[in-house]
Amino acid sequence: MALAYRMVTEGVKYLKPPELDEFITPAEAQEKALKFAKELVEETRASVKQGNERNAAKLILELVLMVVTTLSG
Repeated sequence: MALAYRMVTEGVKYLKPPELDEFITPAEAQEKALKFAKELVEETRASVKQGNERNAAKLILELVLMVVTTLSG
């Protein structure tokens, strides 16, 4: 996945949003991750509607990478 992300972003490495590591409880971490995931899905849908498939692919990869990347807290 990380390689696919770099291919879509012309070599830019995926960096997990730092705000996802700022939490106190596991429930708060889950809430933040869910909110962020919903935002990514909405952005992806908007990109598809605009015909920007490359950005939609990038956003989907960000979502997948966010899900499989461990939160350190």
